[in-house]
Amino acid sequence: MDGLRTLPVTITGAAPSDTAAVLAFEAEHFPRWLHTYERAVSCEAWDDLVLARDGVASLEDIEATVKLALGPRLPAMGPFEYLDLSGLDLIATVAGTVYPHLDCTRDATSGPLAEHLAQGWLGMKTGRGFHHWTGESAAQFTRQRDQELIRRHKIRREQDGRATSAEDRLDEGQ
Repeated sequence: MDGLRTLPVTITGAAPSDTAAVLAFEAEHFPRWLHTYERAVSCEAWDDLVLARDGVASLEDIEATVKLALGPRLPAMGPFEYLDLSGLDLIATVAGTVYPHLDCTRDATSGPLAEHLAQGWLGMKTGRGFHHWTGESAAQFTRQRDQELIRRHKIRREQDGRATSAEDRLDEGQ
């Protein structure tokens, strides 16, 4: 992963397993994109953790909802287009119902991750997080994720009618 001072060549030379970095934006936009992406994903994941912790929905139901309902919409519209499409009055009404139930814990180690952290369940790297992982199941998940990202990127690239040399190298497996 890069930082604010990473050279563009470092990004464009990323390995195929770093598809999200290569496919998302050109190198000069990457630091700004990474901050925005991580913040948005962190907020979504945090709320999902709270929903599971509070018994509102199971892990399986939350993952299915994100993959089948939210995920497919993300390439089609950004958050502000979604707000405009939904109607700001409706969004305000829903927010008035949802916001009071949000967990705004500022210390991640005392929030919904506390038990996992205390047990040393750190995700794939330790073999346990919210799922149990073996070396093979982690590798299979990563391959499937990468294939899906590449598939979606190819569709977007075809629709946009453009490609970059980094994208071409990724397609060729370099």
